Amino acid sequence: MKTVRYCKKFTGLGLVVSLFLLLGFSPGSLSTAKAIVTGFHISGRNLLDANGNNFIMRGINVPYNWYPEQTSSFANIKARGANTARVVLSNGYLWEKNTASEVASVISLCKANELVCVLEVHDTTGYGEEAGTASLAQAVDYWEEIKSVLDGEEAYVIINIGNEPYGNNNATNWIAATKNAIIAMRSAGFQHTLMVDAPNWGQDWEHIMRDNANDVLANDPNGNTIFSIHMYGVYENASNIQSYVSAFVTDDLPLVIGEFGHQHSDGDPNESAIMSVAEANGIGYLGWQWSNTAGNESYLDIVTHFNPNLLTTWGNRLINGKNGICSTSYEASIYGGSLHPVCSIRSVVNRAEDGWILESSEISNLGGGLNSTSALLYIGDNAQDKQYRSLLSFNTARLPDGATVTKVRLRLNVQGFTGGNIFTPTKTLGNLLVDISKPYFGSNVNLVVGDFQAAAGSNGVGMLSSVPGTGWRTVTLKSAAYPFVNLTGTTQFRLRFEKDDNDDLGADFLMIHSGEASAANRPQLIVEYYIP
Repeated sequence: MKTVRYCKKFTGLGLVVSLFLLLGFSPGSLSTAKAIVTGFHISGRNLLDANGNNFIMRGINVPYNWYPEQTSSFANIKARGANTARVVLSNGYLWEKNTASEVASVISLCKANELVCVLEVHDTTGYGEEAGTASLAQAVDYWEEIKSVLDGEEAYVIINIGNEPYGNNNATNWIAATKNAIIAMRSAGFQHTLMVDAPNWGQDWEHIMRDNANDVLANDPNGNTIFSIHMYGVYENASNIQSYVSAFVTDDLPLVIGEFGHQHSDGDPNESAIMSVAEANGIGYLGWQWSNTAGNESYLDIVTHFNPNLLTTWGNRLINGKNGICSTSYEASIYGGSLHPVCSIRSVVNRAEDGWILESSEISNLGGGLNSTSALLYIGDNAQDKQYRSLLSFNTARLPDGATVTKVRLRLNVQGFTGGNIFTPTKTLGNLLVDISKPYFGSNVNLVVGDFQAAAGSNGVGMLSSVPGTGWRTVTLKSAAYPFVNLTGTTQFRLRFEKDDNDDLGADFLMIHSGEASAANRPQLIVEYYIP
């Protein structure tokens, strides 16, 4: 048998259970306790959410403890279609302890981005073999310490008691330690679904978790524990992957692939087989890891240096490949769910191709002048009642071939107004309208005066009817825009008001930050899609 050592990175129900125990019932007999459901719960080998709907994890591991400043990771993995974030936390043994307030913030980030939150203590990694690591009992102490921010979150949070809690030394001790940890969590009053990682650095090559899973689950008074296998070098062959998963399927036991990658220092895991077997058997999987900046295990990064637009080879395989996140991930019903697996891309305007165009005369309806280097885009009219229109250009080629667009949003950062707020108290210029063209207006991707009057693929696909003040505004486009989102190149938008001018011989225009503005203020395009 192949020996594996895997180490990452420097890398109210409790009262009911107690009463049953006092009356002499065994933990496995508490069927009435199992009926008390406040959140996620296990039914056979399925994980059901608080609405009773089957939930299959399609997620990504987020190294929060090591990079707490990278809070955008949650929105970015959601944008890639993930429905779950498995979050690295520390109880203070190997890394700086995450406080209760930090964990509360993580839960808020998950909920704000409609992600199921799997929280794990990483300091247990390789216990018994790796120096300084925490035991499962010490992980339980941490969960009890921060229990106040976990209570009430059972519909959104799954507690992964400890990451890879035993190495290869005395790995059979995992059985008793895991049973004791589950009982301790229930005695402390935790009603959450609990997740337990396998020994042997998470890979269970000795089949200790596999062969004792029934006994461990029966030890949970709530019957609400899911088992997690980490698939790296031990799982080079499709037959090994199928055999391991089949054991849980046959025994009707819940399983998730809590970590896996496309390569590893201990071998070359068969990621395609892992994803295929998971999809065929309705089993969740969570890819390791979103990103890091230290260069440590960068071959396992899904994006480079936390940049959501820089998918690695592994990231592209996990997200866009066969049986990947984009094609198989459904949002949890606790957030409303979705009819299709949904992914999205977020693009920033191409600064070389945007700008404003000014009408040649008040009633010409023809472009006369332009500015492609201004930090502001103008929409409205000037003191001669000539109309301003502005063009935005985005590269949407990152959308996969065959993608079906389901939602398009244009995000604009308003800098201010000249001539006062032209939306209030009366709309002297009407509403702000958005036109779309594929691949561009006119005959040139670059800004030219003729773009002012050039035919659009579709006119008025978006409308902004109110701008109370400065700051970000989002325009959600009509479905008429979807066919004009270019899957292979540039998509352009034109911003204009309903009325060409207000005949007051005064400058009245809206100012929006352009591609020449600071990176944080540039216009953005968000396209949601699924792959049929």
